[in-house]
Amino acid sequence: MQDDLNFMNSNVIRFPVELVATPTMEVLRALAPDAREVSLIAEAFALDEPDWNIRDRADAEMAANVATRREWPTDAAEKRAALEAMLEPFVKEAVRLCRKSREDGRRSDEAAGKLVAAQTEGGYWLDALENVSEARSFAWANGMIEAYEAAQEALGADRAIGMAMRGERWMPVDHDKDVEILLLAAAR
Repeated sequence: MQDDLNFMNSNVIRFPVELVATPTMEVLRALAPDAREVSLIAEAFALDEPDWNIRDRADAEMAANVATRREWPTDAAEKRAALEAMLEPFVKEAVRLCRKSREDGRRSDEAAGKLVAAQTEGGYWLDALENVSEARSFAWANGMIEAYEAAQEALGADRAIGMAMRGERWMPVDHDKDVEILLLAAAR
């Protein structure tokens, strides 16, 4: 009988490449916070919900920016590079905020672990540990919302840039049509 790899008992550890890789849209998609998680975090910490329309607005703003720009390189490769350069600051900032949010989450978990250990062992300085844990938790929650908004802004800008690269005429996202397509596909 051939020995199969059993991933649950292996010594293989996945290194999170997305935390150190050059910022790209693929890296951003891997790091971006989930909307449902962000909504639950905002509710749990009594924070303002993120701007749910930021992606569509960023899409429209980038499309307007592309449309109003007068001088484009005539060479297709140069035009593509110019369009990618327009997107790059959005992606870099969003990836930076997503990475920071993950680090804040790790610090929050670490502080909570120290607090629980001190409570279990009957330690002192509990008030200070509790204050640190609470502060780090709020920093993580705020960072998560900020990272979500930055990621959505970059994803919206990416849609407009992608359409410009393909030479398509920009049209706003029709969410009702998208839902209809999904429902029809699910009905098959």
